Amino acid sequence: MLEVTCIDTAGNHGTRQDATAAVPFPRHWCYDTPMPYHRPSRARRIAKWAGLVACVVVVVLWALSGLWNVSFTYWQGVAVTVVGIGEGSFWLLRMVDDSLPGLVHDSLPSGWEVDPSEGLVEWLPEYTGVMPVPLWASIPLWILFIVVAIPTAWLWRRDRRPSPGCCQGCGYNLTGNTSGVCPECGEAR
Repeated sequence: MLEVTCIDTAGNHGTRQDATAAVPFPRHWCYDTPMPYHRPSRARRIAKWAGLVACVVVVVLWALSGLWNVSFTYWQGVAVTVVGIGEGSFWLLRMVDDSLPGLVHDSLPSGWEVDPSEGLVEWLPEYTGVMPVPLWASIPLWILFIVVAIPTAWLWRRDRRPSPGCCQGCGYNLTGNTSGVCPECGEAR
């Protein structure tokens, strides 16, 4: 009797006794080794490293946003747009200043501003207002971190190498193999 490890379409693992070793199960159905390792494509390698760098940047921004609020103000006629990072979130403020009729704010300074933070961290997204009243929207940086970290972790997990003692080409377990050649795919150790 030959004991074979099988996986069904639902992903359930199990073993089964097979009396006829001459008629093995299809390769995609049963296996006795880890899945084969193939070097990831260049685009996937770039994506997983870019995702890792983006996660680190988001964590650093989150830590620094507890100390400072950094914003950029831009005047367009009587409307002002302020985009910034602070208090653990990325935010946008847009409002129309029509309190002084005829005043055009193009002469007012637009640019960067850095202020000390109050130390409060926003944990939930916010959205208020519809133009022409002030519009306020904020997205906490932890949400951005999760959105980037999940696919990045999936890419890193997917590109794992086979464990030592397995064929680097197909993942076949080479424990006890003295020939130095994989009997499954023919690749030399």
